[in-house]
Amino acid sequence: MFDLLVNYEVAELGYRDGVTEIKNIDAFVELTGLERDEFLSDALGFELDSGSRVVAWPTSLKALHSLVTKFADTVAKTVEKEEAKAQHESIHGSNYRGGHVSAEICREVDEEHGIPVRDVLRRWCGVEALDRAEELAALRDEVRRIGLLAAEAIDRLERSGDKSAAELRRRLGVPIDDLDD
Repeated sequence: MFDLLVNYEVAELGYRDGVTEIKNIDAFVELTGLERDEFLSDALGFELDSGSRVVAWPTSLKALHSLVTKFADTVAKTVEKEEAKAQHESIHGSNYRGGHVSAEICREVDEEHGIPVRDVLRRWCGVEALDRAEELAALRDEVRRIGLLAAEAIDRLERSGDKSAAELRRRLGVPIDDLDD
């Protein structure tokens, strides 16, 4: 999630060791909304020769929590997509680095790692962001349903020889099949 929200030129989270290398502290402070002192006063933090500031896991976690809260709508949408992908892989498996990973292994990995992470991210996003994401998904479904209905009506008009069908199709705009993303 960190990589989605923070440009690598600003900061990078070391997933193996849990530290964050802050390459542009001013940009990171602005992005996270945290005080500069949060990063400078980290007792386990230090400066690299490059000028980057490295902060330990507790400070990294605080920054990530702030980012998720600030960009809750983006995170909620991403969590929704990741969940759909995990559900698909739990049924069909996954192709990974030229090999196939079974559905059972995908389910086990998701239960151990994916679900707990998504649960934390959902809590951090808050109910409002999740509600907005669900509402947006419902609105997209409704737009698609109404668009299909309009396209079907236009097709029937066309088949009946009604000259207004071409104008209606033009006014409908984007082909309904293009609404899927």
